[in-house]
Amino acid sequence: MSEYKLFTEGSGIVYHYTSLDTFFKILDGVKNKNFTFHATDIFSMNDPTEFYHGFKQLWDWLPEIENDYYSYINSNPRNYKIDDKFICDKFRLSNIWKNIGGQNEEWLKAYLEEIHKSYRSPFIISFSCHEDYLPMWSTYGDKGMGIALGIDVQEYYKKIIQDDGSVLFDFTQIGQNELRSVLVSYDNITTDHFLAKFVRIQIGNYLRLITSLDIKDKDLIYYQMKYFDAITIIASSLIKNKSYEYEEESRLVTNMRDINDVQFKVSPTKKILPYIHVGIPTSKLKKLVIGPCCDFNNVKNALKTRLEQLEINLGDEDFIKSTIPFRLI
Repeated sequence: MSEYKLFTEGSGIVYHYTSLDTFFKILDGVKNKNFTFHATDIFSMNDPTEFYHGFKQLWDWLPEIENDYYSYINSNPRNYKIDDKFICDKFRLSNIWKNIGGQNEEWLKAYLEEIHKSYRSPFIISFSCHEDYLPMWSTYGDKGMGIALGIDVQEYYKKIIQDDGSVLFDFTQIGQNELRSVLVSYDNITTDHFLAKFVRIQIGNYLRLITSLDIKDKDLIYYQMKYFDAITIIASSLIKNKSYEYEEESRLVTNMRDINDVQFKVSPTKKILPYIHVGIPTSKLKKLVIGPCCDFNNVKNALKTRLEQLEINLGDEDFIKSTIPFRLI
């Protein structure tokens, strides 16, 4: 994977490829200086097995993360406020299915179906790190007749440099006005990957909670599922099949807050797509890349006028002409 500013510095511009018709509809829907984007239910994305793929990767990987984290606790007992009695198989999140007496595959299938039916699965807005890329124009940019919106985002987590020079990944201190985004992973996840750090934070929070509350056995599954859900919703949605690596995707991941937030539309292929509305400040729009098959000057002039009507001001240099040699056949 290429080294992008978003990944190395925690912020940068990523690109949402779409048709001109869709972008004008987005502009028509601007309210209170916010674009209204549709975040799509992850089970309705292009790859129908996507969330399951990420979840299976996470499930196979979770015991390794637990082992790694437990070894840190055992070697640095003074740095953790966790009772040693909880560092055993009984309390491992990866043993949830054993604790409820189910079979691995059966339990996983039922769990994912329940997440899907209850719309607790993530809703996604997809971006690419590619500013001007032929496969993206072909697949998402109306076959070169569309546009790519350059949106300024921050990563989902913040990197905090500690006194000893080590880096802490904090997933809690996110400003309300920030757009939380993170690059998708297409490779095998290692214990030093940022998603592993996220999982370790959740495991640590879970262990400290059950230590402080001295939770009884009958209540254990409730707290295990609470943190297992938190891990699943984020991590599973950020692990994709390697076949999609060319997209260099960055995602805004959000969740339904109320079942009434979920709306439905029908795709051109007659597929029902659940989605929720997500506001993106108009100030986050930094560039517009005009597709290789467009009349650049005509599209630029029309867009500039419409943006000025909405008090969204981009300079001439922010309208970028695609350099891809691509023609409609």
